[in-house]
Amino acid sequence: MEEEDKIYQYALKLLSLRKRTAKEIEEKLCKKFPSQKEKIAPLIEKLKKIGYLDDQDFAEAWIKDRLNFNPRGIKQIERELRNKGVEKEIIRKALEKLYPVSLEKEIMEKLARKKWEREKNIELIKRMERVYRYLLYRGFPQKEAKEIISKLAKEKKVF
Repeated sequence: MEEEDKIYQYALKLLSLRKRTAKEIEEKLCKKFPSQKEKIAPLIEKLKKIGYLDDQDFAEAWIKDRLNFNPRGIKQIERELRNKGVEKEIIRKALEKLYPVSLEKEIMEKLARKKWEREKNIELIKRMERVYRYLLYRGFPQKEAKEIISKLAKEKKVF
């Protein structure tokens, strides 16, 4: 088998396992075939052209998965996508389409309430700190996290 075919087949194998960004594929191919780097860029373009590589599609799928299975704040998702090599403009469009700020607040409150209930046997101050750190770790904004925690602390049912 010709070297180009091997590279192409490996790229297809990677894409058959899960969606990937162009940067991820490029990095994997460069690692596996270090002496063939000049053949990788044209291959990536070919994969984009035939629709196997699409960073916009990847970003949207990533956001949907995060919202459904492991919710994070907008900033955290942005950071994750940038680390995967997705361009800022693509991230912005995908977030505008799938993750409005109002949804972020709704998700943040839901997660905060869930964590608050799990920490019910802990004194109030520690409980507030834990929920606050929990939200920040997941990439939610500080200001809104403080507001939600204050709201939870004021509700009668939490005492």
